[in-house]
Order: sequence, then structure tokens, then C-alpha cells
Amino acid sequence: MLDTTPVGIDHALLHVVEGRLHLVNADKARDGTGETDATLLSVAIAAFEGALKLNRELGVAWLGHARTHRLLRNLDAAEESLTRARRLLPEDDSSAAAEAALLALDQGDITAAASLIDVADIHGDSPVITYVRGNIEARSGHLGLALEYYGKTLKADTNHIRARLNRCSIYMAMDEARKALDDAEILLDLAPNFTLARFRKAEAEMMLGEWARAREDLDIVLEKAPHHHQALTQLAACFIALDRPERAETPLNEALRINPDYAPAWHQRGLLYLEWGRNDNAMSDFEAAIKADPQHLDSRLHIAAMYHESEHFDAAGSAWRAVLQLDPDHIVAKARLDECEAKLVA
Repeated sequence: MLDTTPVGIDHALLHVVEGRLHLVNADKARDGTGETDATLLSVAIAAFEGALKLNRELGVAWLGHARTHRLLRNLDAAEESLTRARRLLPEDDSSAAAEAALLALDQGDITAAASLIDVADIHGDSPVITYVRGNIEARSGHLGLALEYYGKTLKADTNHIRARLNRCSIYMAMDEARKALDDAEILLDLAPNFTLARFRKAEAEMMLGEWARAREDLDIVLEKAPHHHQALTQLAACFIALDRPERAETPLNEALRINPDYAPAWHQRGLLYLEWGRNDNAMSDFEAAIKADPQHLDSRLHIAAMYHESEHFDAAGSAWRAVLQLDPDHIVAKARLDECEAKLVA
């Protein structure tokens, strides 16, 4: 409509609707890397700014502007736009309070997010509110409650893309791979070009040991998003599981070229080198994984085990203590640390 409108005839709300359509399109075409998101969401920003050029006092335009900036991780700009939106929108408009809760969650303030969604809930329950509550519970580590809220959201709105995607991720975290796969397949029925859903489907298939199918889905992901370093890393894991380790090094090298701070790729390549008997290379990669992510437990475990097996008990003891700092109840780390201390005393 906007493209065919004669010069001089325009309306701000048309631009708002266009921006919302771009947001829906972005939801159905994300790949999870952030790079694709930026491209998809830039057109939404332009649409909302087009509305604001015509009417600076249009609350829904500021709300859309805020949401798009939040999705782009421009949190300061999102907060500024949201402040304007809340000033202009009616007090009983729950959408602004829900957006404020999502922004607080992205800023790491779970308490504020919970308070804000309680305010939104005063004006009536909706799929948006239960979705936000699901996000709050997920961020708080209450996976069962998060599942309940996402279930309520999807019961009210079966096409809620983000709720289904988040529920899929919760199922993965709870080792419910079959249920995660079901949600991923529904997402692909709703949005066949949804690359992130395709990636989640591949991850669920890997959990189920369906390595060949996972590899096929990862190939589709990489065809659409060659920059997808997570997919490259998982593709390498598939090659190793399919007894084709010689094909795993190239995608791992590419993943690390794209994102040198991606700890899982360093760890995966370390495992590959360990399998090939290239222990020095493996140790170097495990150390690089820890440098990228000090919380990467598996890499710390492999470093400790390698020192232990080579009878460098002083270094092994330090490495096992580092494991126990992350997981104080790790049984193997406790036992191996006792062995190290006994050897050093002897």
C-alpha cells in the first residue's frame, strides 16, 4: 500500500503496520547468530522511524521502535523509546508494560521484570503475558514453571513462534529431545524458512542419535547462513559421530575463523585432536576454550584428566580444583584431587 500510494498521501499507522510485519518476518527467518537478525530488523526500524516522522506523538510507533532496538540488543535506545511509548499510550495498555518486562529481563533484572508483568496482568491475561512469565521462569531456572507458561501461551495462540521456540529449548535442557523435535517440526511447518528452528531440529536429532538426519538439517542451515558458527561446530560433531573425523576439522576451523571466542568450537576441535593423538594441540584448544569461556566445565575436565594421565599431579591438582569451583559436588573431580594430593605427599 505504501509503495503504491500517490505522493502526498500517507499515514503513520501504515508505517507502524509495516514495521510489525517486518518483526513477524524476522521472527520466522532468524538463524540465531544475530547477524541475520540485524539485517531483518533494520527494515523494521526504518518503518517505525517513518511513522515517527509523520507523528512524533504516536505511542505504538515508539513501542515498535523500542521492541526492535531491544531485539537488536541496543538496550539504551530501547529504554529511551519505551519511556516515550509509556508516556503516550493509555495506562490500561498492557503491551507497554509487557515490553518493559522483556527489556528488564534482557538487562538482567528479573525482579523488575516480574513486577512489570504483574502490572500488565492487572489489565487482563493474554498470550503475551504468559509468554513473558515463561521467560522469567526460564531465566530463573524454574524450567517446569516455564513449560507451564509456554503451554498456556500456545494453547491461546498456537502460532506464537517465540513461545514454541523457547519451549523447544526448555525441552532440550530437560533432555526431552523427542518433544523438542516435535516443537521444531511444528515451527518449520509454520515458517519453512525459520533457520533457527531448523538448527534446533538438528540439535534434537543429535540428542536422539539421529546423526545423518542432523547432518542433513545442518547442511540446510549452512546453505542459508554460511556464517553460522554454531551449525559448523555441530556439523563437525556429526562427522565424528558418523566415523568421518577427517571431515570435522575444516568446519571447526571455519567456525573459529568466524568467531574466535566460541568456546564449544575450541572444545570440539580439542576432542578431535585428542582422538588423533595430538595431545599438545588438544591441550592448547581446551585452554583456548577456557579463555573464551571460563565456565566451560568440559574443557576444564579434559585438561585435568590429561595432566592426571601424564602424572603431572601438581598441575592436575590445580585443574581439578578449578573444576570443583564450578561444580563443588563433582564426584570424579573430588576423587582425582584426593589421588593428586596423596601422590604429592608420597
